[in-house]
Amino acid sequence: NFGLQNRRRGFDSLIARNTGRISVISTGLRYTDDMTYILAVPYIIWLVLSALCFAIGEYFSKKFGLAPGWFYLGAVLASYILGTFFWLPAIIQNNQLSIVGAMWSVMSLLATVLIGVLIFGENLNTLAIAGIFLGFLSVFLLSIA
Repeated sequence: NFGLQNRRRGFDSLIARNTGRISVISTGLRYTDDMTYILAVPYIIWLVLSALCFAIGEYFSKKFGLAPGWFYLGAVLASYILGTFFWLPAIIQNNQLSIVGAMWSVMSLLATVLIGVLIFGENLNTLAIAGIFLGFLSVFLLSIA
């Protein structure tokens, strides 16, 4: 497990905890004033933006599946790359991959299902609808954890 230590201007360090020993690894990263503005936005906003970009990528991937073309391929890649950039501030702020990653996964899954149903007219049975409800519930519970 890696955790941020000494979050300050200048060089940061990571502490590597492995078999009871602690070693400090210099990352050479510098926090600038621009990073301060990015970190001022709550992590949940970054998480929603990341999941939204993933959902847009899913939309374009479905369109690519229906009519393959370079435009859709580029749109899919651009959406996923932008979503990754939105993910990074979220994981910096709340450095709990198990919670943040699970929240992102459920949000992305729900967005994908909603795009399939609302935009492309795909059908859901009762069990799938119950799963979507439980997905919303899990995002809520994870966000207050």
